[in-house]
Amino acid sequence: MKMKSVAVANPKGGIAKSAVSVNLGHQSIEQGNRTLLVDFDKQGSLSLAFPRTADPSKRYIKTVDLFGTPDGLVGAELEYVTPTVAIIRAEKEDFEALRALERAPDDFAKRPARVLRELSDKFEVGVFDTPGVIGVPLLAALTAADAVVCPLALGLFETDGLAQLWQIIRQVKSGGFNPKLRMIGMLPSRVNTRDKMAMAELESLRKHPQLGPIILPFMLAERVPVARAINMRKPVWQGAKTASHKAAGQEWKHACSHVLTSLEG
Repeated sequence: MKMKSVAVANPKGGIAKSAVSVNLGHQSIEQGNRTLLVDFDKQGSLSLAFPRTADPSKRYIKTVDLFGTPDGLVGAELEYVTPTVAIIRAEKEDFEALRALERAPDDFAKRPARVLRELSDKFEVGVFDTPGVIGVPLLAALTAADAVVCPLALGLFETDGLAQLWQIIRQVKSGGFNPKLRMIGMLPSRVNTRDKMAMAELESLRKHPQLGPIILPFMLAERVPVARAINMRKPVWQGAKTASHKAAGQEWKHACSHVLTSLEG
């Protein structure tokens, strides 16, 4: 079975892209899928969320390797964090190299897709975390993915980035990078449900003639248990005891389940 992959993308930082990526990974694992996690973000948040369990004497495929020549992969292997879950990490020592790739020629964005296609028979689901900046790594993730889900934060600066997002997706679909890229939807994230202005803005966006139909019919509220779960490297819904934690768990599990189910379509 060929891997189905989703990129979590938005060219704005701090809007829960990595948190969504991490929990999509957890949900895929809980569903029993053979899962490949790829960290295209130089910050390495997805990598940090899944601790190393592999042999330090071996050489593993890193994100920066995906942009190199085939010779650069000789002798490298996938790093498995469990028998059915592998990760391609954005290593700290590659920070500057990944930052330089943001300004590389656009053709570099096609290289990771070729490598990931060769690995696709080994996995059922792929989850790609992306950087909050426009550049080749973001373009590469969208080029390699079957679908994209876009966390959406509310606010003047955050929603102003929507035009950039659409421009990038149009470039990917019409510029010969990935014509089949499918939009799963926009996922309202880090929503302050006590802020009447924010809730009114979300309601307005849902009624927008172009944006409304692609905004998913649920949201991820700003809740303390979410940050705690990330810090403990576990799914938001695991071990929920308080009302706030249970509410957060239901929101995140529902959203992640929806994304993975949509990926199958």
